[in-house]
Amino acid sequence: MMTATLIRGATTTTAYDRAAYDQTVPRQFVHRSALSEVFLTGSAGLGEGTYLVSAQWPRAHSFFTLERNRRHDPMLVAETVRQTGLLIAHTEYGVPLGHNFLMWDLSYDIEEEGLHIDGAPSEVTAVATSHDVRMRGTQLAGMRLRIELFRDGRRIGGGGTSFHVTSPTAYRRLRPIDLLSAWADAAEAPLPAPVDPHLVGRDREEDVALAPAAGTHTWDLRADCRHPVLFDHPVDHVPGMAVMEAMRQAAHLVAGPGPVTPASYTTEFAHYVEFGTPCTVHAEITGRTEEGTHITTRAVQDGRTAVTGRLVMRPRARA
Repeated sequence: MMTATLIRGATTTTAYDRAAYDQTVPRQFVHRSALSEVFLTGSAGLGEGTYLVSAQWPRAHSFFTLERNRRHDPMLVAETVRQTGLLIAHTEYGVPLGHNFLMWDLSYDIEEEGLHIDGAPSEVTAVATSHDVRMRGTQLAGMRLRIELFRDGRRIGGGGTSFHVTSPTAYRRLRPIDLLSAWADAAEAPLPAPVDPHLVGRDREEDVALAPAAGTHTWDLRADCRHPVLFDHPVDHVPGMAVMEAMRQAAHLVAGPGPVTPASYTTEFAHYVEFGTPCTVHAEITGRTEEGTHITTRAVQDGRTAVTGRLVMRPRARA
């Protein structure tokens, strides 16, 4: 059992009991199949809808580290926010395993120093506060979480998410899709050639989520169901994190040249991105400030915007 003291209104938290980092939480609580993709290690309620969550970011990861393992990928912050929401819903609000989560939005902000990789895995503390909690009888129907992230006792960033929870029966009424067939068909579909990985801040072609397309600042979504991180387990639609990665890569393309960091990212999900139907990703620079280059991205499918992202891309020194 972890123990911690939260100083409300301050910018720091004390360290956990060391046992908080000894093992990951059960993978089912964060909707992951691979143990290597579970980054949370424990949680504890602090009362008044506030929770303390511990996470460990690995020194090296097949996808969430950059520049030959010198920096954590900022999308690891987004994944930490996502996993925190799921963990709290299951462990603190009693949402049964097997229920479905419909995410409406996800955001993060991160300081450059918080992404530094040193001689040990990064131990991160998340302070999460629930808002707008909605119940359906005794079952959680949805809520919003605000999350503050600390490392070595200092705030390094934060984020938030809101989601709706539905039972398997209700989800099947909403989406009467044969999951395994949809997954199998998507996995067998040929993939278009990717854009140059170095133009989108990646090192390997298999991590590129965009393909060239006609039009200025427009690309095709490249959804590779064989990717072991973005597609950790069979699903009936393109996961939100995979769409977020594609939009991040589009923002990288228009913010360059030169290395940039998505220092903040706010995403809103309006519709599922379906398999088997073309989806285009658009990016537009909307302003430049001291914070960095402001970019709006959209994932468009069947003539409607399915996902919108707003990013601030901050220049950084080359490693």
